[in-house]
Amino acid sequence: MVGIVRSDSSQGLSQLAGYGIAFVLLTWPLLWIAVGYVRYLLTGQSLERDRVSAQAVADRSPAQLTAPPALARLIAATVALSDTELETNCAGCA
Repeated sequence: MVGIVRSDSSQGLSQLAGYGIAFVLLTWPLLWIAVGYVRYLLTGQSLERDRVSAQAVADRSPAQLTAPPALARLIAATVALSDTELETNCAGCA
């Protein structure tokens, strides 16, 4: 912006705008914290909740809950491994 505008009267304004942009960029994290705190005081909702919600919505394979009877059938159908099967299938486990 300083390189484009050359007149003396607007050079001070463009320099002020440059400092303003630098100030906003450097203080953005503090502003984010302040806005989050005020929002928490007013609504009781945190910014972390929004971030987690946005990640959950954007997830292509969202978590699915399994009903207790179906989970019981899955667990009942699981066969435990014997000691020899554990030794052969878990070669680096300690």
